[in-house]
Amino acid sequence: MLFEIKVRYSKQTGEDNPAIVKEVYVIEGENFGDAESKLLKILIPESFGNDIDIVAMKKVAPFDIVDCVAPEKVFKCKCVLITIDGEKESRKPVFLYVGASDLELARKAASQYLKSYDSELLSVEETKIVDVYRRENE
Repeated sequence: MLFEIKVRYSKQTGEDNPAIVKEVYVIEGENFGDAESKLLKILIPESFGNDIDIVAMKKVAPFDIVDCVAPEKVFKCKCVLITIDGEKESRKPVFLYVGASDLELARKAASQYLKSYDSELLSVEETKIVDVYRRENE
């Protein structure tokens, strides 16, 4: 399962004094507690002190995650998968997380990924997600 977790913590930003930052992460875990524990292990070395607040947490179910190993930015691409059963057309809304440096590259990556499906790309928007942690890149 994937979880989107919003955190607030004190982070050393360059040579300046620590600043309170709010960040969003997507992390894979067995349950809410597992995902929270994994994220805290990742963030504690980066935080100034150990005071990390979990502001919000929710399950997310993207259709897939594309190019999100150390992404510069993460984009959410809303799509529709189209299936035709006899004469009846079915449209299933899904979304992808795509890692890219800008909107146009995210759109291209999503379009390339969706080529293997009968689909339609509806929108691409930048998210506030800082990073995506899945089992294969932990």
